[in-house]
Amino acid sequence: AFCSTRDGDPDLYVMNADGSGVRQLTNVDGYDGGPFISPNGRWVCYRSDRKQKEHLQIHVVSLDGKQDVALTDDVNSVYWAPYWHPTEPYLIWTGADHSNPNARPNYDLWLMKYEPDGDFLKPGKVWRVTDHPSGDVLPVFSPDGKQLMWTTGRTPDHASQLWIADLQLPE
Repeated sequence: AFCSTRDGDPDLYVMNADGSGVRQLTNVDGYDGGPFISPNGRWVCYRSDRKQKEHLQIHVVSLDGKQDVALTDDVNSVYWAPYWHPTEPYLIWTGADHSNPNARPNYDLWLMKYEPDGDFLKPGKVWRVTDHPSGDVLPVFSPDGKQLMWTTGRTPDHASQLWIADLQLPE
């Protein structure tokens, strides 16, 4: 899965590993980018600003491009960097409140349990995973899903560092 502007604005595409079989998945005005294919190969998670420019929301689209579901819908916030849990029905992403243009947004990590429903994917409960004055961004799960790694500036000099923590999923 990849993002390209070949049709005029950033949209999502998929192709075979050898570069053949390119297919467009999204074709809506606005930015669609940052795609990751689900572990079961049926969905692609990504970020989109189609509802309001520069206010990214988390979406998933089926690998055939026929089903597109907005998992977040809050134009006062910016959500990006979605990532699939490798074995359980969870997505994690980075998000921050952008409702006050005079305040510096503080990014934290958010986790959603989704529900596969036939050919659809239904959004579920959302949990805030981090809550720290330094930004927490770019989350990824370990291959077995038992650890979470992310980038943060929690050191005294606020330099970006990778942090790893053991993970216990809710519910």
